[in-house]
Amino acid sequence: MRLVERLTKAAARMAVNSIPHPAEWGVGQRDLEGAASRCLKLALTAPLAALLLGLLNPVFALLSPPLLYLAVKLSAVHAARSVLRRRLIAEKYSPLIIDELRLSYRVTRSLERSVAFIAEGGYPEVSPKMRRLLREAEGGKDLAEGLLRYAVAEAPPSLKGFIPRFLRDPLRCPMPSSLYARMWELHLEDVKKLRLNSLILLSAGFLLPVPLALAALLAGRALLLPLAVPLYTLALALAVRLTLSNRPSPMG
Repeated sequence: MRLVERLTKAAARMAVNSIPHPAEWGVGQRDLEGAASRCLKLALTAPLAALLLGLLNPVFALLSPPLLYLAVKLSAVHAARSVLRRRLIAEKYSPLIIDELRLSYRVTRSLERSVAFIAEGGYPEVSPKMRRLLREAEGGKDLAEGLLRYAVAEAPPSLKGFIPRFLRDPLRCPMPSSLYARMWELHLEDVKKLRLNSLILLSAGFLLPVPLALAALLAGRALLLPLAVPLYTLALALAVRLTLSNRPSPMG
């Protein structure tokens, strides 16, 4: 069991290291490793099974490295999706949130009303946090201090830098010049990830079955193929769901 735990932790670190720039989103490596480890507990069964079957026939052992690579990549996608997805969605709405904050303050001259506009705007992740801050302000807490705490601990990158400047001088706080360019970069990163996921699934769906079938035939285990087909189809469907479902639409 300790060997399996060590292997899982090592694979989780490999998966997390393949995720680009997680620190920019204020996400700790421990959170990502935890999400990757949960996925790896299931994904590592394939390479471990191939390694054990290699004791019967060395051909199966050759399948263990590519299956391990696939497991690490799938766990990295799962960790990034589960941990970073919410902040990524909030980041993509940042231009609209910043515009509404600036405009509403110029009209109302009230920080509380400006935050109330955001709270009622239906922005994913951000609006619920603004409603919480307004409830705390009604209970006697300072709204500006609450916004600063939110900017430091929970806000997506663009709001993290904008909120302190906005609180210092709401009327003269300019729109960040590079924000829309950053939104486009995020969209391009999403496209690259989608292409990578598609390539992995294409390899797993069309290239991997051929050596698996040949290995079964060479090992004299042709009767296992009818049983392996539905299991392989189920695993592939699970991989598709983990990598391609519920992706946020680009706002940039």
